[in-house]
Amino acid sequence: MIGALLRFRGNKSRAASALGLSRSTFYRKLQEYEIMQAIEDVAKFHKLGGTKFPKGIQFDPAVIGHVMTLITSEYTELTTGVVKRDVPNITNELLDVIYVALQGLLSLGFTADQVSELWEALQKANMTKVDPALCLLDDNGGKPYVNEAGKITKPPGFKRADFGGLVARMQKNG
Repeated sequence: MIGALLRFRGNKSRAASALGLSRSTFYRKLQEYEIMQAIEDVAKFHKLGGTKFPKGIQFDPAVIGHVMTLITSEYTELTTGVVKRDVPNITNELLDVIYVALQGLLSLGFTADQVSELWEALQKANMTKVDPALCLLDDNGGKPYVNEAGKITKPPGFKRADFGGLVARMQKNG
């Protein structure tokens, strides 16, 4: 995919066509590649730093406590950036939160493929909040529900991603 993009100078339609993929399939696969790349980057960083991630999904309170401490630290640094109105620092800290969150998932023993699958389930559930084709928004004039703080909220009938089922299957199948 990356080779096709390079060959066609970033033209996704031409790259998809050259690979015999529809544009929507090409975009989906590209998104999967991008999240996978982020996860693999975090894993590589921690491997070079000597971190050992568990084989298989497991809960270790000490490890998750450490991840929570890191997220708290990043949140504090983010708050400092917001107070100073420092957009570059805010950008850095928001990305650091994502980085640490991915580290947390790897620390629980999820593989990169499993994290990608979990992400896809979360995205699918979230899209049902805004896409009339995926849920019934008729009682709100076909528009997403947005609270007074500007947060997109769950419409009637919203179904969360089944992380319990996904994680149980992943634990069973390794």
